[in-house]
Amino acid sequence: MSANPRSRLWLKILIVLAVLAGGLFLFLRWLRPVVPVDAAWVDTAVNAIPGTVTVRSRQETEIKSEVGGRVVESRLEIGDRVSEGDLLVQIDPTDLEIEIERLQAELQGIKRRIEIGSQIRYELIDAKERLEGSQRLFDRGSLSEAELQKQQRIVRQIEDRIALEELRDEQLLAATDNALKTRQRQLEKMSIRAPIDCIITDIFAYRGDLIGGGAPIARIISPVKLVEARISQEDMAGLSLGQRASVRFIGDGFKLHPAEVAKILPVADAETQRYIIHLQVDIDPDLLVPGVTGEASIVIARRENAVVIPRRSLIGSEVFVVNNGVVELRAVEPGFVALNKVEIISGIEEGELVVTENFDRLQNGDRVRTRQL
Repeated sequence: MSANPRSRLWLKILIVLAVLAGGLFLFLRWLRPVVPVDAAWVDTAVNAIPGTVTVRSRQETEIKSEVGGRVVESRLEIGDRVSEGDLLVQIDPTDLEIEIERLQAELQGIKRRIEIGSQIRYELIDAKERLEGSQRLFDRGSLSEAELQKQQRIVRQIEDRIALEELRDEQLLAATDNALKTRQRQLEKMSIRAPIDCIITDIFAYRGDLIGGGAPIARIISPVKLVEARISQEDMAGLSLGQRASVRFIGDGFKLHPAEVAKILPVADAETQRYIIHLQVDIDPDLLVPGVTGEASIVIARRENAVVIPRRSLIGSEVFVVNNGVVELRAVEPGFVALNKVEIISGIEEGELVVTENFDRLQNGDRVRTRQL
């Protein structure tokens, strides 16, 4: 016997309503915002000193020309690595080389004249012979003492003239030699070389440029990088060399690099009044670009088997917890705080889901969908 037509109609209506209700439920569920969450876990909690990090080159300087002239050769290329002593720029040495040749010839002439000796020495020989003859005459009584003394004075005058001439030659030799050495030193300065192993970061003089003494040629940096962390004064008491640390660089996501304290400087930065420490970071040196900044966390204490959550989930002393799709803003008691995680002493149990982003879009009691990291 077939079913009552009215019963079949109601059955169809109920089926349609069920489908519509299910669709509406799915639609409303689909409208719920999706929030990224992470589960609280048990780990080692660390008490860490926070600091801001900056990467800089160990040495940054400008190369300047000590002498003026025209640049006839330049081997400068931005980004090039050069070794200590490599030629960077050559200034035209032509005029100076001509002057050096002239001084070298003049120096040789002075030395030759000194080797030959004074022409006055022949006058001295004659004068000494006359003095010997005068002495014999004086001894026989044929010459007065006054005449003998006169002849003696003539010999002494010639000797003094020779001594003065030799002194002038020695002074001229020394002056010419010093002038030659000065010109040779200037010639060396016309070949501008890398003072250290370095990287060229900027160029100020090019081939054909006429530059003056003291003009900048290029800017260089040392390939050796320093990772500096700045620490507040109240945290300095807990620092010591060799302490383990973690470093996170901006632009590198949330990746942590292990590090340790390598140097603690004894004075604070004049502008920020924060103390500077150097960190030895376990990272490819080529990834350390001067100017890159980040965060550091220096570990000074540990606690095992602690409940921890991502540090970015903590909002003051509150956390958004998701339970059965409902958001709850819960007060917690934080413990040790590290660079990427924070200990929760009370308020969160292991395995509970905490929101990690987009807090400004949430309110207590919101229904959400979750996307676990």
